[in-house]
Amino acid sequence: MTDGLETNLSSRFSAIVRASTLSLRMISKRAGVAHATIGDWKLGRSLPQSFEELIKVVRVCITAAVENGQILTANERNESVWYEMWEDAKQVRDNSGSRLPEGLLEEVNMPALKLLANLDLYLDNIGTLEDQLALIPERVGLLINVTCRLLAERFVEKHNLRNMEGLPSDSEDNVIDILDLFLKFAWERGYFMYKIHHFDHVPAPARVINTAAIKVIAETIRAGDPVRDIEITIQRAVSLSSQPGVVKATMQYLSDPFVVGKLEEHLDDWCSTVRYALGQGVLAARAEVALPPSV
Repeated sequence: MTDGLETNLSSRFSAIVRASTLSLRMISKRAGVAHATIGDWKLGRSLPQSFEELIKVVRVCITAAVENGQILTANERNESVWYEMWEDAKQVRDNSGSRLPEGLLEEVNMPALKLLANLDLYLDNIGTLEDQLALIPERVGLLINVTCRLLAERFVEKHNLRNMEGLPSDSEDNVIDILDLFLKFAWERGYFMYKIHHFDHVPAPARVINTAAIKVIAETIRAGDPVRDIEITIQRAVSLSSQPGVVKATMQYLSDPFVVGKLEEHLDDWCSTVRYALGQGVLAARAEVALPPSV
């Protein structure tokens, strides 16, 4: 179900969300499921981890659609049908693997793999993390801090990681800090990914990003959709960078083993969150490059 490939579940889910006429944030508030997660389901980028989560969102959408006078079919209102679609989607994901022959898949991924290899080599040549971060305008850095902290706090709250069994009672903030750090790493990687793809290097900031400019960047990010608005090579690079094996390996390198072990229980959703942070970094870099001179 990943990489925006539409399935019966994602198309039906997208339709019921549209029928509700609610924003994703409104649905999120009523259902208690993160709006970014709902957005990933709607676009077919990830599969709901549990039917309980899926049906909470579906119930909210059905209720809103009926209140708005929408005519729903019996199947759209039938929770057993939703369960069957969810089970079928899981089976397709687990059994089919890639939809392309292995050799063709490698060929399709090659431009993205080259981009990631060039990115790693370039960042290594720049030097320290401090040197790398100097290539991000100061106010864009503040945007990273706000976005990633919020994503980390939402993830911890959603999966009740504040009360992880076996975690010292004074470590709650440490869990959020660990996830926040990793999401910043992903956000910055997406930002540099776009710059490497666009310029073949990461230029030093060419202008001061003032309040008006950062507002334009933030609004562009909010309106953007990485699945539809980003070149396919970068889409593939983002997808490859947020695969479970890659995310786990990087987390094991950067993070506390206890926290990494606990994330195993929520790995699909964590990978979706990492993918979202990567995409946000890409959109920010693109918005910065496209800033009009007058801003």
